[in-house]
Amino acid sequence: MKLLNYKSFASAFVLVLLLSLAGCGGSKNKNKQENLQELTALLINQDQMLKAMEMMVDQLAQMGKIDKAKTKEIIGEMAQKFNSDETRKEFMDIYDRHFNDKEIEELLAFYKSSVGKKTMEKMPEIMAEASHIGMKVAQDVMMKYMPKEEEVKKAQNRPAKK
Repeated sequence: MKLLNYKSFASAFVLVLLLSLAGCGGSKNKNKQENLQELTALLINQDQMLKAMEMMVDQLAQMGKIDKAKTKEIIGEMAQKFNSDETRKEFMDIYDRHFNDKEIEELLAFYKSSVGKKTMEKMPEIMAEASHIGMKVAQDVMMKYMPKEEEVKKAQNRPAKK
């Protein structure tokens, strides 16, 4: 009888230990998931997102890539997609793959700080300015090679020497 009680006690102890360990793991994951949700909410900030979208759509309209009359419609549709649970989940998955729990907490602390808030506020403008620099660099490099291509085409169109 005492052996049976010992086995029951041991089984119960192991069961309680496993459940508490599972609870710790689940709690940690839940905490990370909560942090990921909060981080995603900060990163997909409606005002900043709309500002970035407007800048991008305006640039595309100026380049003639999209109809200027449809810019509001395009921005509205983009905002709706960005605010979807599916998109938020995709962002969470990206951060979950690349950052551990502690790093997610540090990112949250940064984006909640005054410098982090300013970074988020200024990021659309910074990215727009940076994209102009990137385009200029690409154009400058491409211009070096374009005359060579034109010379090859001209040479191909010349009649053969006799």
